[in-house]
Amino acid sequence: RIQILFERYMDHHERKPDVKESEMSQPIVRRDTVDCKICNETLPYDYYGRKAPYCEGVMYKEDMFLMRDPFTPEPRPVPIAGLCSVCSACSCMNCSVYYSQRFCLNCVLQNEHRFPVEMINVANKQSGKVS
Repeated sequence: RIQILFERYMDHHERKPDVKESEMSQPIVRRDTVDCKICNETLPYDYYGRKAPYCEGVMYKEDMFLMRDPFTPEPRPVPIAGLCSVCSACSCMNCSVYYSQRFCLNCVLQNEHRFPVEMINVANKQSGKVS
């Protein structure tokens, strides 16, 4: 799913060499990739932080790797990954959960006794375990 988002994003936002920066309607953001330490997926992002410069009015509670939504004409940020608040590992949205802070699935499952049952069930479902 993330790969499809990235491919459509790249198709839609490829800069043409003859386009001047002054003619572009949106601010230029840096495209880069980040690796999820849990699933080893390489994910594209164009901004790291709480508030993407291309989207007024959207602010996250944590610093995240964000990408512009390629399926909407107006710029909207899509969260791609975040850093675990325990081990600082970068983990994609499929390999982490948010419970007042971002936690990778490894840290959640290693510290099950410290989290609510509902969160453990979500972590088990995301990691492929049957609860």
